[in-house]
Amino acid sequence: DTFIVPGESYRQNIPSGPCKAYPDGFMLRKRLDVHVPMNAFLSFIGWWISEGWTNNGQRKHGNRDYTSQDYGIGLNQKSDATVECEAIESSISALPFNFYRSVRTEIYKCVNGYTYSGTTKTWATSNKSLWTWLRNNCGTDSRTKRIPAFVYDLPSSQQKLLLNALKLGDGHDRSEVNNRYTTVSPQLADDVQSLAIQCGEPCNVYGPDENGRLRVTIGKRHDHHTVYGEHISRVAYDGTVWC
Repeated sequence: DTFIVPGESYRQNIPSGPCKAYPDGFMLRKRLDVHVPMNAFLSFIGWWISEGWTNNGQRKHGNRDYTSQDYGIGLNQKSDATVECEAIESSISALPFNFYRSVRTEIYKCVNGYTYSGTTKTWATSNKSLWTWLRNNCGTDSRTKRIPAFVYDLPSSQQKLLLNALKLGDGHDRSEVNNRYTTVSPQLADDVQSLAIQCGEPCNVYGPDENGRLRVTIGKRHDHHTVYGEHISRVAYDGTVWC
């Protein structure tokens, strides 16, 4: 069971220099499609949505007046979060992309103003095909993050791989009450709710708060879903209704 990341085109330098066919000295080539194991990729997507980033595709070379393309992709996690780091490592190790690992010391600032130092582990790679796919299907920053559409057509056993990675990433396990997922992306909050319900878990969205954060509670205590009046509307529809 694999997923195909489409290969992207790139410009290749011609050693002999510009010619009639290629006046700028470059020819356009296309990379091969990348076949990735589906389950590992689903976990990776969940982790990337919660903890990942891509750069803007441009890299400036010191004080020189030009930039080059740089398709950087990465994930960050606190080094002392052993379970989370092991889960990220497991999914990344199964993918056919060359990630390098690094650890650095950072200063963390809490909401209450308290600061403390700690180490962050980073997994990073540069791959135009993966970079393009993630930005087109999962968002470009924290406010545009979303779950890719193909996930909703998968069996629940595979959907749960992505959902579990999301909960381990930006989620907070509140014992027997529920798991709270936090995001500043309204689309992602709706997506997490839709995915959780498809996986059979009750789910509600609250917020945003004064900082623009939305809380998605994925319940444990109750085995039912609550639908309020303001969420009910009449729409034109002709087809099967699933309950």
